[in-house]
Amino acid sequence: MKQKRIITIVVVFIGAMLFGFTKKENQKETKKAKVNNIKGELNQKQANLPFSFQGLDYFYFAVDNIISDKQSEKVYFSSERKVSGASFVSEGARSITCDIDNLLIRPNDSSVFHLLSENPIKIYSINYLYELDTLYNIQQLVFRMVDTDDNNDNILDRHDIESLYLSNGNGENLTKISPQKEDLLDWKAEQQFGLLYFRTREDSNKDGKFDTDDKVNLYEYDFIHTKIVKKII
Repeated sequence: MKQKRIITIVVVFIGAMLFGFTKKENQKETKKAKVNNIKGELNQKQANLPFSFQGLDYFYFAVDNIISDKQSEKVYFSSERKVSGASFVSEGARSITCDIDNLLIRPNDSSVFHLLSENPIKIYSINYLYELDTLYNIQQLVFRMVDTDDNNDNILDRHDIESLYLSNGNGENLTKISPQKEDLLDWKAEQQFGLLYFRTREDSNKDGKFDTDDKVNLYEYDFIHTKIVKKII
């Protein structure tokens, strides 16, 4: 009788072990299936075909996350999944609206490439100030971009503070001219006078968000004389 009880206990124990092993293996398979679904898309940064601005002797290549869909064997820019069309849209010969991660630049007469920024950024517009170049021989690109993960979600996007940047036509001397912790609203260049104006929203009530209760600041940047930012109001 005692021997039968021992045999029963052993059988139950072995059955429990087998059940646990099978359950664990099933969990592994489920987890593996989920991982495989995620890995069905391969993300990497690549450069698009070049574009140029009339009046500048450089080629510009939009750098973005490329998604390779293994099932459909299609390759496309990540921003194409959010809006139909290409990853950037030309608004004319001297302005680009985009959603890209960086800019690769190459002079027409050179085989040397370089990135606009070595730091993580997100670029939403690029403008070449053609009239300023024509009148004063000052080559300037104006960038609307994000450079800091302000909301700490590990993503640079429009939920972060947008800033205004300037660089030479070759992308060198990239400089942020909008104040830190102020969100860029809009800007306009009065190129015949060598001036640029922009507005930002400041979290003046310190509630951690930008809304209509916060202060709007107006700034002026002088390309010709002072080359500094001056707060107007």
